[in-house]
Amino acid sequence: MAVRSIIHLTDDADPQPLVASRVDALPALVGQPGLHSVAVAVDPRTWQLVEFSLWAVAPDAEWIEAAADSRDTETYEVLHLSSPGLARLARR
Repeated sequence: MAVRSIIHLTDDADPQPLVASRVDALPALVGQPGLHSVAVAVDPRTWQLVEFSLWAVAPDAEWIEAAADSRDTETYEVLHLSSPGLARLARR
């Protein structure tokens, strides 16, 4: 399963504090059972903060509801995932 969460930024927003707060929140997310990987990025084309998480098993419904409270959140079924270069990914 994959989860994409989006936070829409205002036109005059400085994304750095929001990115920093999301990165600071990652250790709590990493403790969730079944989490494979997570990435946080700013889409400069749409001026959105986007967080992707990839799960080996689906997170519990309460986690998805909590994530959706303050963000646009979509879930996806992942049928196959190749993993070349997996060992080179940064770990925190």
